[in-house]
Amino acid sequence: MGGFKFDAVVVEKRKVNPVLYNEVRFYPQFANYLLKYVFARYSDMKERIVVITDSIPVKKKKQAVEKAFKTFIRGNLGRRPFTLLHHPAASHACLQAADYCAWAVYRKWKDGELRPYEEIKQLVRSDFDILRHGEEYFY
Repeated sequence: MGGFKFDAVVVEKRKVNPVLYNEVRFYPQFANYLLKYVFARYSDMKERIVVITDSIPVKKKKQAVEKAFKTFIRGNLGRRPFTLLHHPAASHACLQAADYCAWAVYRKWKDGELRPYEEIKQLVRSDFDILRHGEEYFY
């Protein structure tokens, strides 16, 4: 796991405004906050950024989600080169590791279950609740 670090944005979905419920808006919107935070650590404007997501199974949604991701990434990186890839998580070791870390963070925040998180905490740079100050619940 050399060089692997993990950042997570925690989103309490019931605090999310219904206008963002559509996954074409939801995932890119909150991923934007995470990517902006991560990109700030890599200042070499000539170095290509590679973003890898799990495959999006529905072609129509894939194109819309990909377009939204590219728009947000371009907005954060300006003219800096980047590549956006989609791989099945089962075929990509880093996505499998990210899935496990995401699950461990989920268990920590949702259930207060710390055992999985304790196993990966040395890999976690950040996990923060982006809507922690929100007081309105939509459901």
